[in-house]
Amino acid sequence: MNEIHSFDSFRTADHLGRTAAQAAGGTPYAHALPAASPAASQDRWADLSLAVLDEIDHGLVVVGVSGEVRFANRAAWRACGDPSHPLQIKAGHFQLPSDKEFLRLQQAVEEATKGRRSMVDLGTRDGRTCVAVVPLATSYPVPSVLLILGRQGRHDVVALQLFAKSHGLTAAESAVLVALSEGYRPREIAERHGVAVCTVRTQIRDIRVKTATESINSLLQLVGRLPPMALSMGPVIGGSHGQALDRAASSQAGRAI
Repeated sequence: MNEIHSFDSFRTADHLGRTAAQAAGGTPYAHALPAASPAASQDRWADLSLAVLDEIDHGLVVVGVSGEVRFANRAAWRACGDPSHPLQIKAGHFQLPSDKEFLRLQQAVEEATKGRRSMVDLGTRDGRTCVAVVPLATSYPVPSVLLILGRQGRHDVVALQLFAKSHGLTAAESAVLVALSEGYRPREIAERHGVAVCTVRTQIRDIRVKTATESINSLLQLVGRLPPMALSMGPVIGGSHGQALDRAASSQAGRAI
């Protein structure tokens, strides 16, 4: 199915402005649902669809065959706003540090409009990352391609914090869990936190008890399956405050593209 219901040019242009403002620390996402008319109902579901994508902590960018950006979620704006990231969004188009990389990604985008998936390796050294290039719509309404950006860290901070909170971990235990997920060993964690190794081992035991895991490996496997959650920017559905936020954010759309 090639049809994409939520990516019409007006709504994505408005969303580009809002997500750019959010990535820069601006207005949170809060949108008041419109009245229940057929047209408003379509707008409502379009807004909800875009909001769903904003809650995923993977950079998602929808582009056209010429590299024009039709949609980018918050995670994508955050990643592309980092000067060290090879993929940048400027003036409504994606940009890369070299012509060679641009042509490589452009070719992958063109192939995706023909239904072919691929992965492109971009950047060098510490800034190196992979981008998945996935066909979305090969014809209707216009050829569109999804760029899925690589993760920017070894663990999901937001999901890890929520996981720790839901299992009643203390602040110290949560810090140990984060360190474990980053690949540190108990002795290294003790040195980083300035405590004895036996203290860290006790904290790890308590974490395993609270999370009902049999070993550090099983704990890390569980953490590795946590859903990718973005930073919370407020509810999708709001009242008059949400309407005011939406108007303020929409007014920045033209300046952000």
